[in-house]
Amino acid sequence: MWPHFEHLVWRIIHGMPVLVSSNWANWGLGLAIFVLYEVFAIKFRGWQDVVSRWKQNVGLGLLATAGGYVLLFAYSAIITTYDEHHDSTGRWQAVVKEKDNLKVLLQQKDEYIKKLESKPCPACPVAAVRAAPVSAVPPKPTIKAFARDLGTDKDGFFITELTLSSDVPISPPLTIQLDFDAPIYGIETVPSPTPAVRSTGGERWQGTHAWATIPNTGLNPNLLWITRVKSKSRVNLINPPRMQIGY
Repeated sequence: MWPHFEHLVWRIIHGMPVLVSSNWANWGLGLAIFVLYEVFAIKFRGWQDVVSRWKQNVGLGLLATAGGYVLLFAYSAIITTYDEHHDSTGRWQAVVKEKDNLKVLLQQKDEYIKKLESKPCPACPVAAVRAAPVSAVPPKPTIKAFARDLGTDKDGFFITELTLSSDVPISPPLTIQLDFDAPIYGIETVPSPTPAVRSTGGERWQGTHAWATIPNTGLNPNLLWITRVKSKSRVNLINPPRMQIGY
């Protein structure tokens, strides 16, 4: 309450000179009141009387000037209070109007929600759940090699024969890596039990490693492959045969 009253008083004092402009008219007002009083004094009392009682006339002129400012302050108070009341009333009416609008919107929202609650929900179709097909994991093939010593050839190389077999069919292209305990100097791969077909595999070796390439028939329990390797000493496999897809 008190801060609002203090703000109002300061507005009255600040707005008082604005009513007669904020330039020299403010000073001219006081001077005009003083001069006007002196003119009336000379007119009704005469010049001699005014001069003889100049101190009294000056005091009365200043008093008249102060009275003019008091009237100006009262008028400024009335105008400022009216403007303040008008502005406050306008702001209050705007707040009340906004409150009413919000109340109407809330009522409309509540009615819409109630309407949705009373409306039956359509049945949603139940999607048929299909079990993902479980693909059978193919068994990991196991390749075995059965070694047989064939003696030496005409060049003095030892010939070792390896019969390669698999417990499951393996489709071509197929390469089988063989690791020996001594260097080899040649390799030849032919199918069995029909070696007359002579569909020979690859001949690739390096040091103690050799690669038997199965060209186009693959490997299965009914089709074996025979690999012969040449070496300067008797050799043995140090690791099981390892399958490699591709040539």
